[in-house]
Amino acid sequence: MKVYKYPVRVNTVETIDLPLGAKPLSIAFQYDKVYIYALVKPEEQKTASVQVIVAGTGDPLPEDIDTFTYLNTIQMFDQQWNLHGFYKK
Repeated sequence: MKVYKYPVRVNTVETIDLPLGAKPLSIAFQYDKVYIYALVKPEEQKTASVQVIVAGTGDPLPEDIDTFTYLNTIQMFDQQWNLHGFYKK
C-alpha cells in the first residue's frame, strides 16, 4: 500500500478514478493546488470512480452532500480561506 495524491478543483463535483479498493484519506494544499490523498495499491489494474467535492466555507454544496463522507478541512493563505473536502464512492 502507498499514499498517492490526485489533483482536484475547488467548488465543483469531480469524478476521479482510483485503484479499486483505494481509501481516500484527506485533502491538502501543495504547490498552489488542492489534492486528495488516498491509500492505494499501485499494482491494482482495476479502477473505481469516486466523487469529490472541495468547497469553501459558505459556498454552495450539492443537494446530496449528506451522502458524501467528510474528509477534513484545510486552511490556506494565512488562514483566510478554509476548504472542506468530501467524497462519495
